[in-house]
Amino acid sequence: MENTFKTEISVGSQNLNCNEELSLQACMEIFQDVANTHAERLGADRWSLLKKSGAFWVVTKVKLKIEEMPKLHDNVVAETWTLDNSFVAFERDAKLSVSDRELVKIKSEWVTLDADTHKIRPAKTIAFPFEMENRTDRAIEGKFSVLKAEINKNNFSYSRIIKFGDLDMNNHVNNCYYSRFVLDCFSSEELKKNKIDEYEIHFVNECHEGEQLDFYKTELEDGTYVEARVGDKQIIKAHIVWKK
Repeated sequence: MENTFKTEISVGSQNLNCNEELSLQACMEIFQDVANTHAERLGADRWSLLKKSGAFWVVTKVKLKIEEMPKLHDNVVAETWTLDNSFVAFERDAKLSVSDRELVKIKSEWVTLDADTHKIRPAKTIAFPFEMENRTDRAIEGKFSVLKAEINKNNFSYSRIIKFGDLDMNNHVNNCYYSRFVLDCFSSEELKKNKIDEYEIHFVNECHEGEQLDFYKTELEDGTYVEARVGDKQIIKAHIVWKK
């Protein structure tokens, strides 16, 4: 079994933001698609896990280092690979390159949830090719950040009610959509003037149809912190480092 999967993707107009570059949501979708395809080849995709283990994947943390976002008609080589797992968490990294130039580097952490209880399953309780030799090189070195900031009503940005179109196959908000929601805390003018250097998002709790998701943001010394809540329950937290 191959611990690495690589494919080429052409950037279409539907993938672009108003800056005419790959949107953050589309970037996350490309990563998730290649991760899912690789998992299929390993016999450990969502449907295989449901059938064999009564479990499904969820991503808990993602970090991006963005040199530059791909543009329209760029042929992007997306490469992803597996790393060693812990007692509950699996790590997967990726790179998006154009003409052998690495534009986006990605690191991520995943866990599996029990299909009935939605509680985290220990890694060894699922069907996965644990005998496979994983890669040790990292797209981004170091640990994930501890994302934390003081938030109050003065940091409120906006609210949105979760609708059918926001949901994924697991009947909660599609994790790729959260990145669009995070950027909705900023105006288009702000995002034209300020480019993202690093982006990290942690998925804390599920959010479902009909719930009101409230977004808060605050400026820190090293960037902008964004948090989304349903009532007092934290759903996601994110940190953006802007290019100098």
